Amino acid sequence: MTKFKRSAQSQPKHGKPPSSGASKAPVAAPIHRPGWTGPSYIRKVAKKTPPTVKNASLTEQIQSLSVDHQQLILDTVRNTFPAVDEFNALKPVLRAVREALEQKDYCTAFGTEDFIEAYTIRWCPSRALTSANVLAWICSEMGEAAWVQQFLHHDRQKPAKIACFGRGGSDLLACVALLKHSHPSKIGQIPRLESSSPDATRTDNVSTTASHVEPDDKDSAMIDLNLIDRHDWSGVITKLHHTLTYPPPLSKYATAKAHAANVSALPSQALNLAVNQINILESESSDLRAMIGPDPTLITFLFTLQEFYSTSIANTTAFLLRLTLAAPKGSLLLVVDGPGADAALSDSSSKGEEKSYPLEWLLYRALLPPSTDSEEEVQPAWVKLINDGHEKEYKIPAALRYPGSLENTKFQVHLLERL
Repeated sequence: MTKFKRSAQSQPKHGKPPSSGASKAPVAAPIHRPGWTGPSYIRKVAKKTPPTVKNASLTEQIQSLSVDHQQLILDTVRNTFPAVDEFNALKPVLRAVREALEQKDYCTAFGTEDFIEAYTIRWCPSRALTSANVLAWICSEMGEAAWVQQFLHHDRQKPAKIACFGRGGSDLLACVALLKHSHPSKIGQIPRLESSSPDATRTDNVSTTASHVEPDDKDSAMIDLNLIDRHDWSGVITKLHHTLTYPPPLSKYATAKAHAANVSALPSQALNLAVNQINILESESSDLRAMIGPDPTLITFLFTLQEFYSTSIANTTAFLLRLTLAAPKGSLLLVVDGPGADAALSDSSSKGEEKSYPLEWLLYRALLPPSTDSEEEVQPAWVKLINDGHEKEYKIPAALRYPGSLENTKFQVHLLERL
């Protein structure tokens, strides 16, 4: 009988069991999570912040008016020209106007009442909204300027003078929105017209040659507005002025409360309005003095100066020089145009090829000529109030309602004061 060995019989059948870890330190956690280093593993790369570019062109947003005052512009156009509600029916006329504008044939684009009304429905609202916000922005930023002080601190002695060159419809709407924005309480104190009649559009007190008002109206007027263009905007201006100064018609079933609350957007006495049809580029210095007057004036070119330059750079430069002589001390010159606006001029040294010049360069070349080596120091006639090369943008607020087309607008602004 063999000797029994207990240690041999107690071995496990399938090999020695692993040693117990109860008396050993815990195993360290793996550096990589299981499964993250296999063939399908994709390493995450930290996002790099793009380097900051010095002097990058930044677009400043201009939004200075309340939505209500901006909606007033759209409602005025819609109530004046109900054809906007049938916008698709206007497309053939709008196409003809657009083609004329692209060909710089302004006599055709603004040659008939139908074309001018179609332009007012389609393009004036966006231009008026942009211009009104720029005007309100300037009044808030340039409080020390003589004209801004006269306009904001109106004391019923003299209305603030504005002379707008070109695009009468949008200029009128922009100035009315500015007036409503800047003087809401004073406007509410001026009596309004009580009723509207179908024939009132033909009898509105709108001068077509020069501003002429009665003494009682002059005491209440806050703005003396002169709209100047070579095309006849008097029909559109008269209709828009009627919509602004007469309460909208009500149903014969309207209640007394509705009649009491139905008032015009603007008292007729608050605005002295004149429309001048004159070829601006061929105007005389005496004509400009008569239209601008002896007091500080806000002179505006709202999306029109490029068109003048595209017609003739030489004639536009000569016109700006005459305008400089006619502008009283303290007057402001405001230019708003497209961000890349330029004008082409045939270059005789380049075999008839056209050479483009930026609008900004042409403008300051005429108004702020470079210094010379002459012993006599020439004093500048204008000084820049806005010296900013960055373009700006106006975006349509989502709350605005209009059946026609509206666009966001990028633009450049130039503001000078007469010394």
